[in-house]
Amino acid sequence: MFAALVGWYTGCERNRRRFPRVKRDFDVEYSVDGNRWVFAQGVDLSGGGMCMVSISPILPDVFDARLEIEGYKVPVRLRKIWGTTTQYNGKQAPYYGLQFEKINAHDWDAIIRSITGRNVAPVTQLESIALAETEAKTLLPLQFRERMLSELRIRSRIDPQKPLPVVYEYGGVLTENSQQMHRFTVRSSINSYAGLKRFTTQVLVRDDDSEVVVLS
Repeated sequence: MFAALVGWYTGCERNRRRFPRVKRDFDVEYSVDGNRWVFAQGVDLSGGGMCMVSISPILPDVFDARLEIEGYKVPVRLRKIWGTTTQYNGKQAPYYGLQFEKINAHDWDAIIRSITGRNVAPVTQLESIALAETEAKTLLPLQFRERMLSELRIRSRIDPQKPLPVVYEYGGVLTENSQQMHRFTVRSSINSYAGLKRFTTQVLVRDDDSEVVVLS
């Protein structure tokens, strides 16, 4: 449910260079049309993206791929950050730096575990990042946003008659009882006779949105 959000988060400049990176060959299949899949060679992998050598130039800026990680095919959507050529198997070949545009939480966990030998990167290493209003509407499912507004109304942390804008901050993925949970901070406010009252609500959400845990 939050695959696009994880891709956005891992690609943010403040977090991208905090991820561990390893130079490693791994098989890649990519498709620019969703029908024909072409082999490529991954040569560098991190929690935020990868580098890849392809047989022929890749024209779209965004495309789907499947990464072979320890015998498991990881589906991702990739965005080209830069492109050049490199010497590969005795000839010049297209060489790309790619950012994860879309990746499921458990697949991202598999990549981090493959690189580091442990579960997802400690959340203390990563920064929570506020989503702009347009980003929240694009990256956060309507079902989730409506559920969060309901939780805020129950706790009297939003005015049901004249609601002020709510700000969502995303803090990445952590593992609780073998389940991938998304970490959110939701900032809301209410106009009162005493002035503006501000609230901070910490939330953990399962990847399929089947469970929401309000921490504070």
